Amino acid sequence: MDVIGAARGSINDISWWENIDGSGTNWVEHTVPSSIQEASSVDTADVDGDGDVDLLSTDASYNDVMWLENADGSGTSWIDHVIDGSFNTPYDVYGADVDGDGDKDAVGAAFNSDQISWWENVDGSGITWNEHPVSGNFNGARSIFAADVDGDGDTDILGAASLDWAVTWWENYDGLGNSWVEHFISGSFNYAFAVHASDVDQDGDTDVLGASYFGDDIAVWENTDGLGLTWYEHVIDGNFDGARDVSTADMDGDGDPDILGVAREASDISWWDVTCCVGAGELVSSILDTEVSADWDSIVWTSDEPSGTSIYFQVRSSMDPQYMGDWSSNIATPGTLENYLNDGDRYVQYRVMLETTDPGLSPILWDVTISWTELGIDEERNFTTPSVIQLLPNHPNPFHQITTIEFNLPKTSDVILNIFNILGEEVATLHSGQLLPGRHSFEWDAFNLPSGVYVYRLEVEDYVQTRKMILLR
Repeated sequence: MDVIGAARGSINDISWWENIDGSGTNWVEHTVPSSIQEASSVDTADVDGDGDVDLLSTDASYNDVMWLENADGSGTSWIDHVIDGSFNTPYDVYGADVDGDGDKDAVGAAFNSDQISWWENVDGSGITWNEHPVSGNFNGARSIFAADVDGDGDTDILGAASLDWAVTWWENYDGLGNSWVEHFISGSFNYAFAVHASDVDQDGDTDVLGASYFGDDIAVWENTDGLGLTWYEHVIDGNFDGARDVSTADMDGDGDPDILGVAREASDISWWDVTCCVGAGELVSSILDTEVSADWDSIVWTSDEPSGTSIYFQVRSSMDPQYMGDWSSNIATPGTLENYLNDGDRYVQYRVMLETTDPGLSPILWDVTISWTELGIDEERNFTTPSVIQLLPNHPNPFHQITTIEFNLPKTSDVILNIFNILGEEVATLHSGQLLPGRHSFEWDAFNLPSGVYVYRLEVEDYVQTRKMILLR
């Protein structure tokens, strides 16, 4: 194995280092000549199908997505090819067969234009390219990856958006890269900087990894249903200062994937044995505004905690939402907030920690209520809200004619709940309009529709989630 790298700033080089004797102790650097002025990423792919390794790269200053042809196959002679010369501030590129035709296409993220796109390698030679937009409002698109997230055999696309604090994947709905359905993984990953995918827990499906620059987090989202619709977050390291990149490799030779991370502010490269980190995760609420000086009363919640699992909370409050301060000590049972929060503060935030000793079990938090009175006024108020948007499995499933669809809504939002057949044709709209926070339930009667697979989709402003159900006559 050799090594490739891209350097921005005063160097602006793309280089590869030749592993001379195969032992990793003797290296020779080869600079790759190109017209790229500010190399912001590099990846390997056999773009022209000639059996050797070419390079994909981006020029953040000149808005170029490019591939560099390994002209002689030895890495000593290179030819520039422009894929797209107007992709506004491209920060990442990745090579993958998106349309399933056997050649390598290119997937890219453009920071300033909030774009995710893929370019079709039309004739398989890397000469002719056709751009296909995936998303045009992925705010601060920073990182890109491609993998089969839902296990249907085609290539899906993953992205990290720094300004949206989002980690998202787009389902390759028709398998050809022409139709995409967005699925939310996390919307609270502070300045999401990198995304990666791998079967971390070795259960046969694709999990997702992320690096959060301002949150200092390296995290794994476990693909708990194998379809990419239900995720369980494991925080691998929450104090990795300036986390900037994440990947996987078998570092200790034990046959399972370990996790690697890069932290800019800590000037650190580290790896974690994944076996030490399974079984813990967290959910963090938005900063909630009471609109008064609060005299804090209590925190209560409802949850399912199977044997071997547990849930506990931490809270914090402040008069300034920009500086919320430190988290409290653990709150293991519902009850008073005395000694946990400062009376008189206006803003409050909670964090729920979820733990399990059994990889097959998970605790479930249904809702949480924080109560307070306004200082000097004896009138109790509270927030009672699910902690996240959650589209729940319909029941029954499979069903013969009537099924119930439920979802949790953490705040007042515009909501659309639609149903589609397997061809993507809309067959019903169960709701379109504003809903208050809480659990919502809608019944669907499919009395006039044929048996088959149907998809129900929840749209909450910029958030979209889908699930599949089966109608059997």
